[in-house]
Amino acid sequence: MGRLAVCGSPYHPIRSCLECHRLDMKRRRARNPAKRQAGFKGPECLECGGINSRVAETGYTDDGQRIRRRECRDCGQTCASVEVYIDPERTSFWKLNGKRIREKRENDYTRRGKGVFRAPVKWRTPDRLEITVRIIPGAERERAA
Repeated sequence: MGRLAVCGSPYHPIRSCLECHRLDMKRRRARNPAKRQAGFKGPECLECGGINSRVAETGYTDDGQRIRRRECRDCGQTCASVEVYIDPERTSFWKLNGKRIREKRENDYTRRGKGVFRAPVKWRTPDRLEITVRIIPGAERERAA
């Protein structure tokens, strides 16, 4: 009897048989398991200062603001986050993203073949956000109305 393929039938290329391909991919994944997702990196946990969190629940307030319940992957603390929309007349994503501004400047230098200190591109500092959140309890809100 000759060589056998991964699926047990007479030998044939792995890519030509769906069963062989499925078994081969399963074996490769077992040898090299995928790395665990780190979750959203960004806002620090109020309890431990960690930056890995996962979104446990998403919804909207009665006023139409998008909110998310986040759970810290390091300590398990939960908190709420709110999504803030910015008027495009005031600024843009690209003006706020300082990393993008620096990378674009460095790529322009490289593309033009000039030294880092000889490029005519102006250096711009990114716009900054200052956001204040005020929570109005339901009872206080009803008294104000």
